[in-house]
Amino acid sequence: MNKAIKQLAIIGPTASGKSDLAIKIAKKINAYILSIDSLSIYKEIDIVSAKPSKEELSQVKHFGINVLNPDEYFSVDIFIDIYKDVKSICEKEDKNLIIVGGTSFYLKSLLNGLSVLPTIDAKTTSKVKKELENLQECYEMLAI
Repeated sequence: MNKAIKQLAIIGPTASGKSDLAIKIAKKINAYILSIDSLSIYKEIDIVSAKPSKEELSQVKHFGINVLNPDEYFSVDIFIDIYKDVKSICEKEDKNLIIVGGTSFYLKSLLNGLSVLPTIDAKTTSKVKKELENLQECYEMLAI
């Protein structure tokens, strides 16, 4: 049975040095890195996300970077599934895990879980779909 892995989170604003710090620590503590940047998950979105460079990505194994195309759906519950997969990989490969990025909501969701959503009955769903057919009326209702 594998021992429990150590996990560390580095959270902060864009271009504050999080990635450099994470790579330095990862090398010292035998860790992989999981990005929790809401834009780094997407391929082709490179400018506004301050993704690690190809050189940085080659130094330590990273997860959660360039996974989806920009037109693919992503949400925090999908991120939690990615985290579970990465954690499992770390446990199997006897690696620690550094979670790094600027989306603290993802970290909060990992620590505290997600709220349970209420079920919506078919009648309500049908009513909302009908109301959404006229966007001008929806706009006027919301503007009140």
